Amino acid sequence: IYLEKWTGSAWVQVGTPAQLSSSNKMQFNGYAVYGIVSGYYYRARTVHWVSHNGVYEQGERVTNTILAK
Repeated sequence: IYLEKWTGSAWVQVGTPAQLSSSNKMQFNGYAVYGIVSGYYYRARTVHWVSHNGVYEQGERVTNTILAK
């Protein structure tokens, strides 16, 4: 899980990515804790992958943005 902050021109990574893992599950729940600064927009980005019988696939999901108050 990556937390990203909008600088006004680009999304920048905040802190160190949280490494969450789970094997053989269709759905996975987990969480990470980050510090944020009021007045900025943030979003979370997840990168996930699967390898099966020599085939590797990777995907990415991005949340909606939220304004920290």
